[in-house]
Amino acid sequence: MTEEVQSENKMGYMPIPKLLFTMSIPMIISMLVQALYNVVDSAFVAKLSEDALTAVSMAFPVQNLMIAVSVGTGVGINALLSRSLGEKQFEQANLAARNGLFLGIVSYVIFAVLGLIGSRQFYLSQTNDPELVLYGTQYVFVVTVFSFGLFLAVLSERLLQAEEWACMQTLAHEVLHTCWGCRNHGKRWKGYAERMNAAYGFRISRTETCQALGVPDAKPVRYVLVCQNCGQEFRRAKASALVQHPERYRCRCGGRLERRL
Repeated sequence: MTEEVQSENKMGYMPIPKLLFTMSIPMIISMLVQALYNVVDSAFVAKLSEDALTAVSMAFPVQNLMIAVSVGTGVGINALLSRSLGEKQFEQANLAARNGLFLGIVSYVIFAVLGLIGSRQFYLSQTNDPELVLYGTQYVFVVTVFSFGLFLAVLSERLLQAEEWACMQTLAHEVLHTCWGCRNHGKRWKGYAERMNAAYGFRISRTETCQALGVPDAKPVRYVLVCQNCGQEFRRAKASALVQHPERYRCRCGGRLERRL
């Protein structure tokens, strides 16, 4: 097994003590920074007045809720992405990364909208003090509308905990779809993919394979489907929908699929 493959699949080959250290320290720092948001804010606003400190303290549940949503979403994405990469199901890994980023954006938008229209109502439900309501409304507005950094940091951290190089290539594949005119795998998308491959050494293609990603294919091949038109083989380890109902699918060339094994 080559050194390149070993470095790309560190969770499979790196010594456990070193693996725990290299993966846990960044997570500890990240979670510490998240936990210190409200603490650091409290230390600063305490210099203004007691009411300002009280207003910040009352906003702590909102910050905890944002952290809970971002971390919960990130853990789910990480689990699904790692499982997909481990099973060599790279199309599913692409879908997991795409949906994960979409969920992160949706979560941010929801909290930003709630911060815009619900900050004052949130404080009015707890106090009638006009100064507390004023300070609190301004604070919650800032921490919700500008929370995109929180969601981006947490999701990026969880995504990159999977097999690093393969995960980065999967993310790069999906980022290209955000470019204008690159919703599908057309000529424009392929052109951008070639540029990124040349710049960063990726091997981005329409459908990633074990060989293209440099990941050893350790899964046993139990099913083989062949295109009746071009002869391309599709190997699968599980009895997926493709294996059970090949008549519903077509090869990239448009040919019908036939199960041979």
